[in-house]
Amino acid sequence: MSAIDVRRHWGFAVAASAVAAMLIAGLISVQGATSAAPLSPDGLRTVAARAHLVQLLRSAPRLPGAQPAAATGESALSHPAVWYGDPDTLDAPTWFTAPGSIKDGVTYLAAHAPPEVTNESSGSGSDYADIIFAATPTEVITGVQIAYTIVPSGKGVAVRVDASGVLLHVRDPATYVQDATSVDVDVIRTGAPAVNLRPTGAAVSTLADTVNRMTPGLSTATGDCARMQGEHSDVLTFHSPQHTYVLMAPLGCTDDRTTLAIDGGAPLELRQSAELDTAVLTVLGLPMNYGL
Repeated sequence: MSAIDVRRHWGFAVAASAVAAMLIAGLISVQGATSAAPLSPDGLRTVAARAHLVQLLRSAPRLPGAQPAAATGESALSHPAVWYGDPDTLDAPTWFTAPGSIKDGVTYLAAHAPPEVTNESSGSGSDYADIIFAATPTEVITGVQIAYTIVPSGKGVAVRVDASGVLLHVRDPATYVQDATSVDVDVIRTGAPAVNLRPTGAAVSTLADTVNRMTPGLSTATGDCARMQGEHSDVLTFHSPQHTYVLMAPLGCTDDRTTLAIDGGAPLELRQSAELDTAVLTVLGLPMNYGL
């Protein structure tokens, strides 16, 4: 990564937040019949998501005595502690230095968690420490995290902080499951017998609503996901008077390839949702750890 003066970066963060506010204000005036061109729905989401990350970054605690610093010199600070390998990942970074040791930094952050975080994880070696806080997702961004990397530098430490997440795209209403009257559900698990049932009534609406809350995105297989496809999955086939919808939802990875095909057409990739598997198992009366 090229050298970045963090003093300018912090100024840019403030400016980006202001720009986001002006864009949103401009969009409101567009609705009032001004000549300005409105942003697309995805453009609006991107503005809102970036503004949210900038706000998280500004509210993330700094170590005592922190001073803005350039993003140079320490290779461990040239990349975020967390990266999804996803083209929809958004990231807002900043860097600073502080007196003290890596242990001092870890201890301080453990006692001064950023606001609105839900859990914490960490990792360390002889010359670095990563501290990761999971923040609450919003309607426009998921997987939101605040990640710190601390390394020795001079007589103190150098720190990189990232607020990051994955943008949730707008879904075309034409891809929603509509007017479904029945659904065939296949639950496939390596560690248990396969289940095939056709729930009716309210269960159909429950599952259709869950599928319709899933957002589009380019799924990325990681780890042992390829091996698990076809062995750990939920397959839902919805029937309506007009269409047949087939959802293939492999399990095991955050962004494995979950697809929805309508009448055998080209599949739409959707981000895998833990909510879906929970809904399927609940509707079928199966334990949450079925076959796992």
